[in-house]
Amino acid sequence: MVQLTLSGRAVRNADDETDPAGTGRSGGRRWSAGRTPRPTPGGHRSPGGEPGYPDSDVEDGDSSAPSGADPDTRSLPGTYLAAQRGVRAAAVILLVAGPLLGGAALLSARSTPPPPAAGPPPSDTAAGPGAFASAYVQTWLGAGIAAGAAASTDLSVWGPTTQLAAPAGAHRVSWVQPARVEQAAPGYWAVTVAAEVSDMVGGRWQQPVLRWFATSVLARGPAAAGGPDPVGSPAAYTATTLPHQVTAPAGLAQPDLAAGQPLPASGSPLADTVTAFLLAYLTGQDVSRLVSPGTQLSPVTGSGVVSLQLTALSGDDSAAAAAGGPVPAAGAAVSVVATVATVERSGRGNPASYGLVLSGRAGRWEVRSLDPAPALAAGEPLPTPQPSIPPDPG
Repeated sequence: MVQLTLSGRAVRNADDETDPAGTGRSGGRRWSAGRTPRPTPGGHRSPGGEPGYPDSDVEDGDSSAPSGADPDTRSLPGTYLAAQRGVRAAAVILLVAGPLLGGAALLSARSTPPPPAAGPPPSDTAAGPGAFASAYVQTWLGAGIAAGAAASTDLSVWGPTTQLAAPAGAHRVSWVQPARVEQAAPGYWAVTVAAEVSDMVGGRWQQPVLRWFATSVLARGPAAAGGPDPVGSPAAYTATTLPHQVTAPAGLAQPDLAAGQPLPASGSPLADTVTAFLLAYLTGQDVSRLVSPGTQLSPVTGSGVVSLQLTALSGDDSAAAAAGGPVPAAGAAVSVVATVATVERSGRGNPASYGLVLSGRAGRWEVRSLDPAPALAAGEPLPTPQPSIPPDPG
């Protein structure tokens, strides 16, 4: 703590040791804003080491100093003494204002909220209810009356108490995934899940089919868990209805892409480069000769692909203009979407689409980058939700 005493114009550190001998000197640091440095006659260096000023413990305003003890000071011109008093007054103001201004700056810094820091997005509040509903549906589909058991699986830990009439193991679930999670009220959710299910018929498992199930989930806990409670509250869930089969959630019509103009899938330098790159990329070969300088693309390893065929190629306006002519000058980029039919070691394969950005250099096409989300067509309206898909009759 710093104590400021203005009556004698002395500013001392309150943590300094006091002077037990009464000599007027302290054992620690001492700031004296009222000390009057007196020039020695002739401006010589005083014994205290300061040029032209002797060491003195007499402070300005100290009534114990004899009036005649300072003839040198009395002989100084009035303007000089006035200047000294101005210097002392300025020093006092600085010493007083310095800590106050520093404290004000500190308080201002503390009261000003910092800008929001960049970071990951907030937690998905629907993740908890969606995961709970998925686990509930999977348990419900596999539940039933086991051989030799008197009652079916107890599902009261998940939701409403019920007795299932079907035998346990009548369904086999390959996977379950939340498809739509909507909040009906704070902490109350309507959840639709997709499940791939196989049925046991005549002692044999049938081909798996995709089915959709809905249930409602009440959540307690913080918002990050989907509940309405304060942060730090425990998360818990329960279903308020039994799972029930429904139609699929509404989907969207296929939007138009900027790279939507049909291009030749063979017989052009652009198509040949796309085919060569995707074959090397999917079979784990070196792609460095097919990409632009500075592009870092590692080939896929362990894909199982042994061959492919480019079945369709579309591009943006620049690609359409360049597809039938010479390769454009260096730096000109085009965007394409390539659809390929792959063949795996097993003899099977699946169609796949790849967005690519290519550019010309030295009379040839080179791949600049993969485009994981090809741009939508400019000016086209966004598609609207379509009617639900009927449930699979299987």
